[in-house]
Amino acid sequence: MLERAFRLGCRFDSWDEQLRMDLWDQALDDTQIASGLEVGRYLGTIPVTAHLPWDHIDIDLEPDFLLKEYRKALKDRLSPPCGKPYKKLLHPSSVAAAEAGHKDKLICYDCGVACDLGGMKEERLFYLRRMNAWTKPVDAAPVARMGDPAVADEPMEGADAAGAPVGARAKRSARTQPPTRIAQGEAYRVRLRYTKLGRVAFLGHLDLVRHLPRIFRRAGVELNYSIGFHPKPELSFGPALGLGIPSLGELLDVKLGEPIAASELARRLQLVTLDGVNWLGGVALGHNDRALGRVIARGEFWARLPAGISARPGVEIAAGAQPITVKRRGEGSGVGRMIDVRRALVSMATPVAGAAETARVCRQLEWDLSGESEGDLVRFHLAVSAEGSAKPIEVIESLWGLDVAAQTSIARVALWGVDADRLIDPLDADSLRQAVSIVPAPPGGPLAAEAVGAIAS
Repeated sequence: MLERAFRLGCRFDSWDEQLRMDLWDQALDDTQIASGLEVGRYLGTIPVTAHLPWDHIDIDLEPDFLLKEYRKALKDRLSPPCGKPYKKLLHPSSVAAAEAGHKDKLICYDCGVACDLGGMKEERLFYLRRMNAWTKPVDAAPVARMGDPAVADEPMEGADAAGAPVGARAKRSARTQPPTRIAQGEAYRVRLRYTKLGRVAFLGHLDLVRHLPRIFRRAGVELNYSIGFHPKPELSFGPALGLGIPSLGELLDVKLGEPIAASELARRLQLVTLDGVNWLGGVALGHNDRALGRVIARGEFWARLPAGISARPGVEIAAGAQPITVKRRGEGSGVGRMIDVRRALVSMATPVAGAAETARVCRQLEWDLSGESEGDLVRFHLAVSAEGSAKPIEVIESLWGLDVAAQTSIARVALWGVDADRLIDPLDADSLRQAVSIVPAPPGGPLAAEAVGAIAS
């Protein structure tokens, strides 16, 4: 039956969206017809006296032992562990206690395994002697708490009139105080740009968050850590990418524990980086510079459509004013909701064929445009805001359809800040400091053609 289900196409059945119960039912029906399988014998309740296919295997247990344990489980009764002294809560915790109870009976369920109960006692004595557990541990006296009425009015030994500890008590108090925070020096902020290409594009955002600190450790760079129960390296990332989407311009803010020039930091990271993660450069930030989340306002994406699909119809629809809706599908059950892509789509155009920028981007993404089988290119900007944004695959689906979107290659080329109508490179710290506000442009409305022309190469 399993082979039949596999040949019918059952794969990854533990994922709800991949589970095909209709195929499993068909495999079951086909197996019944082919072999005369009685499904009821395997899916129904089996009597405890029934002969099972593995009964001929000797597991050194009496036939009725598991039956007794099964009936005890139905009554919610526990079975104390074998080898424990009868009617005692714990095993002997010292050599003296073990020797005093050498005549005690040990629990045995007569399961069929020939246990050496005397040998079990000798083994416990052997390990207790190795642990130097010769006598019973002395119970510690109960600790009197300061809030108890019995000790509230008693004077504190080793304290002055104000209640502050003095002498030996002060040394003990200082010794037992837990550290309140990690001792770290001054933090040095750096913003870095890196790529996410090749196989690394299929690394999820959370996995990337775990891998990047390892690159810093391999480079011998000291990082600042957060304060709390679980200190983490202080790294701030740009908007997460969908799985499988490469990028030419991801951004990262990091706090270092030592002063390192941004160019030197990028060089050291590049020597020990992952394949596909290339460190392109960086800039040192001041303590008052905006955080990365308050700088990024737009994401620039490029898409390569399938062969034979023209970019013009979708670009013309994007240039209009009517809403562009698409269904965002939920996980598992497939229930989703309709979203308006227009609210996030800021601009769309086709790159200039033969331009130096087009050639550079296609070369870095390994998009071969020389053959006849390659489709048109499209570049578009999506607003990035706290209210959320449309996914790049949803933009393609809303303009060209689901089938085209499934065959389209998408990449994020850059992340931008916006001051009024001007795009700002997040690594241009001087321009960011002079900007009046770094916020996403108001979503919605017709696309401005001049916004595309303002994109820096």
